[in-house]
Order: sequence, then structure tokens, then C-alpha cells
Amino acid sequence: MSQRNAQNRRFDVETPEAEKQGFDDLKADYPPTFEGNDGKVIAHSLSLAAQDGKAVAFDAHGHALIEIDHAAERRLRWKIDLHIIPIVAIMYMWCFLDRTNIGNARTNKLEAQLGMSGYDYNVALSTFFVAYIVFEIPATMTCKIMGPGRFIPLITFLFGLISMLTAWVTNYGGLCAIRFFLGIAEAGMLPSIAYYLSRWYRKDELVFRLALYIVAAPIAGAVGGLIAYGVFQLKSIGSLTDWRMLFLVDGVITMGFGIIGYFAMTNSAETAKWLSPEEKALHAVRIKSGNVGTTVTVDAIHSQSFWQGICTSMRCGAALIRQSTSRPGSAASCSCSTTSSSRASPSSFPRSSLPSTRRLLSLNAI
Repeated sequence: MSQRNAQNRRFDVETPEAEKQGFDDLKADYPPTFEGNDGKVIAHSLSLAAQDGKAVAFDAHGHALIEIDHAAERRLRWKIDLHIIPIVAIMYMWCFLDRTNIGNARTNKLEAQLGMSGYDYNVALSTFFVAYIVFEIPATMTCKIMGPGRFIPLITFLFGLISMLTAWVTNYGGLCAIRFFLGIAEAGMLPSIAYYLSRWYRKDELVFRLALYIVAAPIAGAVGGLIAYGVFQLKSIGSLTDWRMLFLVDGVITMGFGIIGYFAMTNSAETAKWLSPEEKALHAVRIKSGNVGTTVTVDAIHSQSFWQGICTSMRCGAALIRQSTSRPGSAASCSCSTTSSSRASPSSFPRSSLPSTRRLLSLNAI
């Protein structure tokens, strides 16, 4: 594609002269044209205008103002995949592991050493979700203010630290408190990663990338038991024994990935050191083409849009469905119930209470 074609592919139908003049004035403000290593034009200089929020990707008649080398776009997309997806998927997997390892810890004297009985274990699980639900929106707003490239590694380090500190809990009340703080730390993880990926991919590319990191949750469930089995083969780690070793190991590894993420992640393509200027310009064009009519991307929080999103009935219904059908960590705990010596047997309850007990166990397995 020649430079002339890249600059002059304008209008196939009649267009007002004023609109043409504005288009020419905009081109004059951004004269350079970037070329790839093979000499092909990657994107017209209007990509810089799009990056600055000064141009839309299409004219009033829907014709593209910018042409993109699709081979260069594929190379850029693959490069972004390699730099973004692995780190966010790994951090989300360890987020899920730190949340669910209490089920594996239960099989190794957790309840006996903390003096728990009856429904104490279920209450400890619920304290996590109380904090998770209450603090999810404030955490997401904080991510918007700080930027996901810094917020996600920070909370990863924090919930890794909290998971590690669980190894020194000495009573049931301390366990409930530490689970509450863990819920606060993990509350913003899922929406923050989704927001972060939306900065890198167009809408038609985003769904597949969201699936790539969400699938880390069942992977965590698959490998969590194996990790616990390996850790429990050790007699002790310093003064820590039994279930305490699992929280220590999982927490330290999570903190390590949080530190790696701090240096590996960036808030946006404009600050990514692993992208060349040509690739940054191409990325700006790609994102702009997926937001027709948007003139600038603003990181500030708009109160009206915020409350409209909160109060939409469809969003509220989806949130209720998600919270009622997603109880991570409980499956492991339910599967371990037969091995816990401190759990009361069904025969110890009055016959009238058995139906409610069955309902509780079935919910615990979701």
C-alpha cells in the first residue's frame, strides 16, 4: 500500500467541503508516516491523532480514514498476547488458589487445632464473601484511579501476604478476621483484569482473551489439591506444621508473582517499553477502530455513568446470579467433609434438622 493511497483514501460519495478541509488540517498537524521493517506502511500518521483523541476512525459516511496492514496487526496482536495473557492468567490462578486452599487445609487438622465445630467452618467461608461483595465496587473504582497496571500487582501482593499470614492464626476468630481481609484484597481482581484487557484488545477480540484468564480458575481447582499433597509430605517448614505450611507456601508464591507483575505490566500501550513507536501508533488505531464516534479515552470516573451502570436492572440480576452460582473454594471443602474428624455426623443432629443440613451441604458444593 503506497503512502499516497494511505493518505488519500477518503470518500466514495459526496462529502461536505468543510468536512474535507477539517480532515486535511488534521493531516497537516501529523505529517510523518510510519513504515515497518519491510517498507510497508503500517498506519497513516492520523494514528497519532487518534492516540491523542483528536480524530474518529471513520468519516460521517462510515468510510475508514486509516488503513492498516493486517499482517502487522496480527504480529502486534500476538506480541500483546504473549506479554499480557500469561501474567494475568497466572495471577488470577493464584488468587483463586489462595481463596480455596482453606478446603485443603481442612483435611490436615485445621478445625481441630483452631477449636472449630459445627458450622464454624461455613461461617469462616462466608466472611470472605461478605467482604468480597461489599468491597468489589470500591476496589474497581480504585483500579480506575490508580490504573490496572499498578493496581492488579498491588492487590496480588496483598492477598498473597494475607494468605501467608493465615499460617500464624491461632483461633477461630482470627481465621474469620483474616478471611474477611482476604475478601477485601481479592474483591477487585476479576473486574480489574477485564478492564485491563479492554485497554489492549478490540471488542471482537476481547471475549476469547477473557476466557483465557477465567479458565485459570478451574485450573487452580485441579492443581490446588496436588500442591497441597506435595506440601503436606513435608514434616515442617521452620516452626510451621500441618495446614499452616500450605498457607505459607501459597502466599509466598503469590507475593512473588505480584512483584513480577509490577515490573511486567503497564497501564497502557503508550507506556509499554516492549512496544516500538510504530506498534504503539498501530495499537492506537486498532482500539480507535473498535470505538466508532469516541474522540478521547478518559480515565476519570463519571458519576452519572457510574450510577447508571449500578442501577441497571439487568446488571443487578447478572450480579445476583453470579454470586449465587459461584462459590469458589466450597467444592474442595465439601469433598473433604468425610475425612474431617471434628465434623459432626448427620446422626448427631435432630431428624427435623436434616433437610436444612442437606440444603446447606448442597449449596456448599456449588
